[in-house]
Amino acid sequence: MNNDKAEAAPPRDGDRLDEDRAAFAEMAQAALAAEGGPKRPSAWSPAFCAARCPDQWVGTVRFADSRLRYAPNGAEPSNDFSCRRPTSDLSAKGPRRLLMILESPHVREFGAPARAAKLGELSAIASGNLRPIGPAAGATGDNIRALLGDIALIGAEQLTVSPEGEDLDLVLINAIQHQTSLGHATSHYRDEVFRTAWASERIGRERFLARLERLWRTEPQDLVVNCCTGAERAKASLKNLVYDALREIADKNPLRPPLVVGCTHPSSWRRNKNNRVARVVALTPGANGPKGGAHV
Repeated sequence: MNNDKAEAAPPRDGDRLDEDRAAFAEMAQAALAAEGGPKRPSAWSPAFCAARCPDQWVGTVRFADSRLRYAPNGAEPSNDFSCRRPTSDLSAKGPRRLLMILESPHVREFGAPARAAKLGELSAIASGNLRPIGPAAGATGDNIRALLGDIALIGAEQLTVSPEGEDLDLVLINAIQHQTSLGHATSHYRDEVFRTAWASERIGRERFLARLERLWRTEPQDLVVNCCTGAERAKASLKNLVYDALREIADKNPLRPPLVVGCTHPSSWRRNKNNRVARVVALTPGANGPKGGAHV
């Protein structure tokens, strides 16, 4: 008789997705229970846990004259990016990338109209009939396409751009790929659920770093734009959680650390022109928030 134990089969992608879904569902249910249940019974469904919103390559950004402009190849659809392609389609030897980090998908990223979120009318999501479109599928994407060129970029000379300008591949990344707002207004649950998810090895910080390190290259030194929600001055802000993770990549690559730009979330660009400012930042080891104006 052979008493040797059979080697366990490696986990399949489907298995991992199921485990991720279960892990996030547990976090979400705990957050809801702590508040006595959903604000609206139909506003959240485990269907949100069934699908991660994928990182996507969404076209080209033109960098010239200290400005970044969304510059799609060919005609641009009025209500979406010129393309939504998996990041696996990016060429390892392609142009520099602009990796734009958002915090997590909201209702429009799953194809639900904004009005439905306000009214709690997410029956299509509750029945599992909607699937993620991709990051920035609503007003956030509209603002990226229309207003990116209006962003005043402080410290642009540090980004080593050719005087003739440069085209970069624009990649949108959610720091947490699950829907941390749970179908409600972002003020209700998003930040608490995000922080809980961020601490999870399965779906949080470590998963984000693994995804980012697959996309970011020391050569040709891709750009990283931290557009995650939150003020840099607040130590516990979601934006500073992302900066802390980026600092780990910088520590691993001290000779050529990431070129990082800090910016407000695109959803705020249209509300206030003062939000249309970005700046190059230096990732200072051990810092809590920005120091000296250009350090985080």
